[in-house]
Amino acid sequence: MYDPLFSLGGYEVAPFTLALLAGGLAACGLFLWLARRGGLLEKGEKCLLAALPLSVFLGHLLYCLALVFEVVPTYGWLFLLQPWRGGYMFYGCALGMGLAVLLTDARCGRLWDLAALSLLFVLACARFAEPLDGQGRGIDLESGSPFCFFPVAFANPEWPDEWNLAVFFWEGLYALGVVLALTLTRARRVPGETASLALLLYASAQILFETLRRDETVRWRFVRVSQLLSALILGGFVLLCLLRRRADRKNVLRGIFILLLAGIIVALEFSVDKPLELPGGQLFFFPYEVTYPLIGLCGALMGLIAFRCHRQLFARPSHPSVKES
Repeated sequence: MYDPLFSLGGYEVAPFTLALLAGGLAACGLFLWLARRGGLLEKGEKCLLAALPLSVFLGHLLYCLALVFEVVPTYGWLFLLQPWRGGYMFYGCALGMGLAVLLTDARCGRLWDLAALSLLFVLACARFAEPLDGQGRGIDLESGSPFCFFPVAFANPEWPDEWNLAVFFWEGLYALGVVLALTLTRARRVPGETASLALLLYASAQILFETLRRDETVRWRFVRVSQLLSALILGGFVLLCLLRRRADRKNVLRGIFILLLAGIIVALEFSVDKPLELPGGQLFFFPYEVTYPLIGLCGALMGLIAFRCHRQLFARPSHPSVKES
């Protein structure tokens, strides 16, 4: 299933590669369609031409920098400049897309919105295709478990008797749902607000999704890099609110709560795979039924706090009412 289908220019092309390429082309089509409907086709075409190489390169570069002490000894420094060899992180791709918008027209809020929606769409396609690359799986489930059915879990293609949580499906479904919801309600928001909200929603959910994964994730020991970046982004909303709005008591408390919740997530992440040593040397493992919901709850609360700050940042100025004579 994971074997390459054919070779092209000395490089092997696998099913996942083709699926990702199809998703990328569909996302490009969505971007141009939305740009045309919004009267931004010329800017959209320029942005897309810049976004394709920048997103691919920076997505690969962030992956390499996050694992630099593993990548360089194994593949050499030249690997950092060879994105066609694989290894990407979504936040790096998002950075490339953002840089493309900056180079095209940084002040065009609607262009930011279209870029965010298209990027989430290609992410959804990539998530749905992950089983073709042996990714997107969660914890192992015992054969015969009542949860051994799709879409809760999926069978291992190589060993059909083994089942894993179908994390890829729920991540893809969530990303696709966010795209649909934000696209249908885009007219209610000011330009640029949709892009900001898309980033917030993705980061909030990724705190849970990342800990559910039991495949090849980018880690620093027990710290999952995408989860860490997501927490920093949510904290960034609070910090930006403090800097641009006002450092009142409410916003300061939000910042404290964000830090507290982040600390709880770190402690829970550590407890997922590390046992607690009880008196007498006995080891106690926290059950997933406890740690997963708590991490998800903390991520949701961090997202809610960030959303409150997001509303302040995009609050429309109130106009004094005009009294009738």
